[in-house]
Amino acid sequence: ANISIAAPTSPTPISKIRLPLNEYEWVIYGGERETLDAFDFNMLSKFGMEYVGALRDATTELKKSSGQLQRIFKNFDLEVTELQKISNKIDELNEQIMQGREIQKVQEDINHYLERITGATRQKVKIQMGESDYDTLLRELKVLIGPKDDNIHSIEMNGLGYNNLLYISLLLTQYTAIKEKRLLNHDYVFPLLIVEEPEAHLHSHLQKYLANYFFDQQVVGQVIMTTHSSHVSSHAALDSLVMFYKVFNKTVSKNIGRIFDTDKKEGREQKRYLERWLDATKSDIFFGRKVLLVEGIAERLLIPKFFSMLHTDKIREGEKVIERGKTLEGEGISIISVDGVAFRPFLQLFGSNGLNMKCAVLTDSDPESIPVMDKHGNEVIGIDNKVVKEDAYPTRLGEYGMCARTMGLISDFSESPNIYISSNLKTFEYDLMLENNDSFFRVLIQTYNIGTKEDRERIANLNGHEFAKEAYKVISKEKGQFSQFILDELNKGKVLHIPEYIKQVFEFLMKVEEEETNE
Repeated sequence: ANISIAAPTSPTPISKIRLPLNEYEWVIYGGERETLDAFDFNMLSKFGMEYVGALRDATTELKKSSGQLQRIFKNFDLEVTELQKISNKIDELNEQIMQGREIQKVQEDINHYLERITGATRQKVKIQMGESDYDTLLRELKVLIGPKDDNIHSIEMNGLGYNNLLYISLLLTQYTAIKEKRLLNHDYVFPLLIVEEPEAHLHSHLQKYLANYFFDQQVVGQVIMTTHSSHVSSHAALDSLVMFYKVFNKTVSKNIGRIFDTDKKEGREQKRYLERWLDATKSDIFFGRKVLLVEGIAERLLIPKFFSMLHTDKIREGEKVIERGKTLEGEGISIISVDGVAFRPFLQLFGSNGLNMKCAVLTDSDPESIPVMDKHGNEVIGIDNKVVKEDAYPTRLGEYGMCARTMGLISDFSESPNIYISSNLKTFEYDLMLENNDSFFRVLIQTYNIGTKEDRERIANLNGHEFAKEAYKVISKEKGQFSQFILDELNKGKVLHIPEYIKQVFEFLMKVEEEETNE
């Protein structure tokens, strides 16, 4: 290929370039722009990089461990007297081996037949452990492993997960040896370790342990990891997390820590909150294409089932066409319980400076308590001279005002195109009961003996709003268990009507955007 120093007048698609190129030039720059700070080979030599691929076969690599060990030991300068001691020990071992009659007999037989078939070459075989020089010894060394010094075995008998850890340990040892030697000569090196899928073949406990080490280690200058494990990501500081995801079929990235404005107190507090609460479960927030935030265990249990009931696929099995419910996971939706109502720190991830992904919230309106009125329509005053109030049980939207928390949440994020907040009349359970589900919940409460006998008798003949109000009081002390009973009944095929505010969230998450359709 001809090389021209003139800039091309029009770009050439790479598909039209004939490869391989016979002649080419390349330059590496230190930064995003072409400046005078070009990297030369001397600068590049200061970076020591080791790459551990996702499809690695650690056991096979460890079989070649003699080469790895040789590179490690080469960084240690042994005294001549020490080398001579090692050589003498090998000579002594070889002499002891040759004292064995069987070995002498085998050696004589080999030399006998070698002489018969080679004629005048007159080379002779000697059976021994190896040559006595130090370099040859290093090539013969290999790694063994076991729970105790007197109970070691070949790495081939080990599991793949532990062999992965052993392989990484060898790399870290090599880095340590190289750094120490080069520092003595004032020849500094910046080591990089790139590990794809460190969680490969490891159970969750070892994933967390390995992740903790990588984030705290001081052996390697920098560790770059790619992972699909929430156990690994949950142990990273937000500043260390870079998320790659697709927007309209284009791959984009975002540093999670930089989403928060740490110049402001609120931004610092929200960032600290997330770092405390992003455990392995909540770290799923980074592994879906869309996110659904809910308050607690009841929603976390039932919302996936509701989604499967409302959204289905028709699948052909042989000659039959069956209807099967879709799953949140199948649609790339992560459902996250915030274990309360602290949605704001999570929602910042999807704000104007955050991830360009959809995030929906299901939260209770929790209307404020209302004054108790006497028969004349006057507010009842208690013995403390304060207005007596009772819980509100609305039957329609707008009947009572929602709590300040929910109102503030809706108001503050109403302009965010990626965020949709959906609220109910009162609470998750109450709205389910009010949605023409009297029969379902009456039978369920009787079947599982929820509340007292008097409670069950009191609600047996109630309907509509009165039933929802009284039944909600009965189940309020055991909501988690109550949601499990609901799920059990739904799995048996029972019918339940789902409130509109939940359907609206599903519609928001399932809506396909125009740009995505046109790609």
